[in-house]
Amino acid sequence: MSMQRHKWHEPNPDKVRDVVNATSSEPAQYLAEYFDAMEKGRDFAASKEIAEEFKSKTKEYVWERKEGEERKPYINPYRLNMLGYEVNKKLHDMKQARATEIRQAYGEKKYNEKLDKAKEYHKARKTSYRSMADDDGMSMSD
Repeated sequence: MSMQRHKWHEPNPDKVRDVVNATSSEPAQYLAEYFDAMEKGRDFAASKEIAEEFKSKTKEYVWERKEGEERKPYINPYRLNMLGYEVNKKLHDMKQARATEIRQAYGEKKYNEKLDKAKEYHKARKTSYRSMADDDGMSMSD
């Protein structure tokens, strides 16, 4: 019995994927956008300028010492470990903003549907409604 192995890492040439473009060269924002694109199954692209700025800013960021802290033995004095935290925070904020937009759009859609339904209901009632004055011949036009 032979097992057929799938190559999951190869992209499907028939499937066109959306592309998320980098908007910032700040290390935390750039990486948050990258992880967001990967999580959604989209491709990620950055212009050469943004990519070069990202590389230089990341190098500066990684080797920058933490401000306001005294040197402690056996603790990394650089900010590399803070990058992951900041990326996670920005990614979480992006997801929350997107979820809020989706909830608001859904709420507006449902509200408009109810409003349209109510208008149709009242319009139907007005056309089928006859006043008592018309029945008794007591209209003002007589």
